[in-house]
Amino acid sequence: MKYDDLKLTYDSVLLSPSEVSETAKSIKDYVGELQEVVRSKSYVVSESSINLVSDQKMISEVEAVVREKKTSELKYVINIGIGGSSLGTSAVYEATKTGYPGLLSADTVNPVRINRILRVIERSCQKPEELLVTIVSKSGKTTEVITNAEILLAALEDKFGVDILLRVVVISNEGSGLWNAAFDKKITKLTIPKMVGGR
Repeated sequence: MKYDDLKLTYDSVLLSPSEVSETAKSIKDYVGELQEVVRSKSYVVSESSINLVSDQKMISEVEAVVREKKTSELKYVINIGIGGSSLGTSAVYEATKTGYPGLLSADTVNPVRINRILRVIERSCQKPEELLVTIVSKSGKTTEVITNAEILLAALEDKFGVDILLRVVVISNEGSGLWNAAFDKKITKLTIPKMVGGR
């Protein structure tokens, strides 16, 4: 699909045609800048996130991780993140869910929530292949994420042994503290271009 071919409709915007026209004129230069960002396929400005949907290298990396980590036995994904690192995942899951796997979100430093996640895993999962753990922090130093990851991974290692680390994916800036810790433990990693905000 070419971005230049997109057609927008304004039928339900509650603005008069002249207001729509004036607004379109006022953002014309910015739309041109965005089109240039798309043509460049680079990640040098804050609007670069619009290039993610056509970044074949990144899409291939994500697809490879999915092929490696997805199992027929998968029961739960534990997503350890806060803010956009959790809300985006939850929104996509809610919009597309089909039942399994279940999503357990560790999105706050709350002992009740963490214990609830651990009880679900204790009752429902007998082997590492039934779980996938994602640890998401763009900066790689979000205190709540690091704390929850340490607590949950320690409990999961007690239950499953170090093999659970084969079921973990870290998503962070390349070179961050979290990225480097994942590298040291041979944990699968995915990166996000630094100029792309959020997760």
